[in-house]
Amino acid sequence: MDIDNISLKEEFEDKSLPYYRLKLELNSQALIFHENSKFDYYQGRKTSINIGGFNSAFFHERASQPFKPYSYKKFFSFDDSKNESVVSNANIFDLISKRRSIRKFAKYPITKPELYSLCHYSYGVHDRQKIRELEIGEWCYRAVPSGGALYPLEIYIVLFDSEFEPGLYHYRPDINGVELLEKGNFYHSLKDQIKAEPVVDLKNSSGVFLISSIYERNMIKYGDRGYRFILQEVGHVGMNFSLVCEAIGLGSCMVGGYFDNDVNSFIGLDGTSEAIQSVIVFGKKL
Repeated sequence: MDIDNISLKEEFEDKSLPYYRLKLELNSQALIFHENSKFDYYQGRKTSINIGGFNSAFFHERASQPFKPYSYKKFFSFDDSKNESVVSNANIFDLISKRRSIRKFAKYPITKPELYSLCHYSYGVHDRQKIRELEIGEWCYRAVPSGGALYPLEIYIVLFDSEFEPGLYHYRPDINGVELLEKGNFYHSLKDQIKAEPVVDLKNSSGVFLISSIYERNMIKYGDRGYRFILQEVGHVGMNFSLVCEAIGLGSCMVGGYFDNDVNSFIGLDGTSEAIQSVIVFGKKL
């Protein structure tokens, strides 16, 4: 494709709205990536051959464990909250219709059952099936579509006001709980890294839901195309989280204005092999 000749389709040229007349930026890295990660017949065949090479017991044994442990950190189990889920009677159609981005919050301590529901129904394990090629091991399926069931995302939660002490936590879907990575009220740190205020009321929120991705989990199999799959999965998890918030009387707002390297550093990520992908502020609706 001749990148120098990219333009909007002719049928849009005669529209009166100004934004239809804008020409695509020729130096857009996003557009260049999109162009170079497209499939045609040849690229599709090449990729399918590469994917076939991962259909082995060796790969399945490793791919079936997409869980990042902080084994040396204090762990809090959600097992005692399983029967206290607060979303069982929610109507999915009502939730979708009522969901809105909430920008103003009232001070509210998130309860343990609420935090369990937010984590479990966003990216928790909902089904386990034995790996056919192996005597031991199992696939752990979650409530989102994921390319190759590779689940490249990790969940971190910053709690300001909750039943737990304030701090940075990491969600462990494999063992149903959270690990406390660091104690402290990190509002003052995050308000300079996440450009939410004054539009989004970070100060009175209950916390921040952070989604990162470990690229190798997915891209080792799918290459550059896998990055598209990662972004899709981030969207699925974010929507699940937003709907669960709606179901339990909370609100959420996805924030796109944040300093990637600062947030990565705050969590403890290198920003290269694993990096932040989404920031969601949540709390009680005002």
